Amino acid sequence: MAQVKGFLVALMGVLLCPHLGVAETIALDERFMKDAARGNAAEMQMGELAKTKAASAGVRNFAERLIADHSQANSKLKELANKRNIELPAELSVAQKSHFSMLEGLSGTAFDSAFTTHMINDHQQDIANFEKHADVTQDTELKAFATSTLPTLREHLSIAKQLKSDTK
Repeated sequence: MAQVKGFLVALMGVLLCPHLGVAETIALDERFMKDAARGNAAEMQMGELAKTKAASAGVRNFAERLIADHSQANSKLKELANKRNIELPAELSVAQKSHFSMLEGLSGTAFDSAFTTHMINDHQQDIANFEKHADVTQDTELKAFATSTLPTLREHLSIAKQLKSDTK
């Protein structure tokens, strides 16, 4: 959550101060890329966990999809980062580790409910961040990455919401 707040504060700076220099916009791009990389890693790790902990076949199938889609997105992101000499983080944020630990302690229908709730919240935040960054970045490749990733994130959100309603 602290990363999201930091990103949003930086983003608001760009929106409210369009005269920001190149250094500031590059810093915003770097923060976006690092947050996206952590998000991809968290989705993949939580997806792996869901494959063994979920009661519902739908949740397990969704987990497979999350792993595949976020792995693909992360590969694209790594290419962009390498071109810009940006080192992406290898570890999850403290909040992501906390969510993972909470999910790790659950199984069956309790896991399914908590997992789908987390995926709904997480994908809503991701969509907002990707939309905002696509609007403000001056980097055409990064803008294309954010824009092209949005349909997948929206689909994940839709699937998570459907799975959540199925678990009620």
